[in-house]
Amino acid sequence: MPQQIPLTPTHFIPRTRATHERLHVRNTRDAQMVFEAVRLGNLPMVKQRLSVVDCDLLQPGQVYCWEQENGEAPGIERWTDGRRWGTSRARENFLFYIESQNTLEHNEGSSSLDKYVYVA
Repeated sequence: MPQQIPLTPTHFIPRTRATHERLHVRNTRDAQMVFEAVRLGNLPMVKQRLSVVDCDLLQPGQVYCWEQENGEAPGIERWTDGRRWGTSRARENFLFYIESQNTLEHNEGSSSLDKYVYVA
């Protein structure tokens, strides 16, 4: 009798790969270097919205680079990840957001994510 190999359900596999998995973008020059690497094809551009699984797997240090589309073209119009973000604040050439924590769900020691959006 042939050996049965368990298959991994596809709903647990991330659909969208980050542009970079572990990167700290410190300033405008760093952001421009990421954009140039994407333009040259050295790093991938994100072309579709994140799936629910992708959103659940978001980690600090992941960088996602996409070209903002208008409402008529397929693609990403704005970043959505299912998290609650505070009001944007300008910091250098970035819009900076801090993840809002629900006080009922906030555990001591849990870390929130920061989101930086560079607009070119």
